[in-house]
Amino acid sequence: MSDRGKGLITALRNVFPDNHNCYCVVHIRRNVETDFGKKIATMVTPLSTTSSLPEKRALLTELERKSPDAYKYLTDIGAKRWMDSAWLEDEKLPPRYGFRNSNIAESANNMLNDARNGNWLDSIDGILIKMSLRITKSQSENEGKDGVVDDIVGLATKRWEKCVGCRVYASGKDGETYSVYQKLGEESEEALLKVRPVDCVCDCGKWQATGVPCVHGMAYFRHQMKWRLEDVFDQAVDEYHKYRTQRELYRRNFVPVWRHLLQPDMMTLPPDVGARRMPGRPKTVRLRKNSRYAHEPEKSPTICSRCHQPGHNVRTCERREAVKKRNAGNGAATFSHSVL
Repeated sequence: MSDRGKGLITALRNVFPDNHNCYCVVHIRRNVETDFGKKIATMVTPLSTTSSLPEKRALLTELERKSPDAYKYLTDIGAKRWMDSAWLEDEKLPPRYGFRNSNIAESANNMLNDARNGNWLDSIDGILIKMSLRITKSQSENEGKDGVVDDIVGLATKRWEKCVGCRVYASGKDGETYSVYQKLGEESEEALLKVRPVDCVCDCGKWQATGVPCVHGMAYFRHQMKWRLEDVFDQAVDEYHKYRTQRELYRRNFVPVWRHLLQPDMMTLPPDVGARRMPGRPKTVRLRKNSRYAHEPEKSPTICSRCHQPGHNVRTCERREAVKKRNAGNGAATFSHSVL
């Protein structure tokens, strides 16, 4: 992942055409804030998190009215790259499991930051050591655990509790589509949504976006199937959120690599990149001032120590010139008086 290599965006599409690549919502919002202002940037998060198509259309209409340029910029990106509502329009899209930013990649870069110093062979060894420790820690944490991970248990429990007041009816003889009525607020108004439990799809979009049954899916399992919450964990939650998947992911270990010190007759030379290296120690942190995501700190205004007004200092103060003229006049009058 890189936020500075613009060529990677096109390269990923060409090399991996079948893979679904999403963009970080945080970076999109920073781009909008830099180019179109903070007020327009506040609309990015609601657009990315909404799972309602009518709400999405209303937000886009409002955005187009306020800033046509920002509307064109966001629509050119493509809804499937950063909007949760895209799953309602294209059910073939893979779920993002609630991830809308690149925090995982940023954390990995931060973890491997120390291993980047020195020559390339030492850097590889440092990365292998860090990854080996990380995998060993994950193996120890997931050992003996079963079922759904703790974070998803809390999310699924909240949705299970909210589905108590929902009503579920079959929408056909096939038994694949169901209508769920959800009460909105304290009034009698209800929302009607369609659920297809066989395909793990709901009109709200949250089921297919997170891999966890939404409130309407929970209503189907609770009222129609008479399931318990434990049954939902076992049969309805995506395998991605289970401990056995985590154990399988971290099952293999990193095999140590022979160090070059064990082979004294073999000399490994670094590749000749043919580029002039800049003097000094290489930087470990990217230069944010050259990035469009960089935010210059707000500078406090200059306050004059004479008149206490902002925008100038004591040297350029207008009162200073007036005081000079007054002092010059007083000095001339005193001199003439002494001569007389």
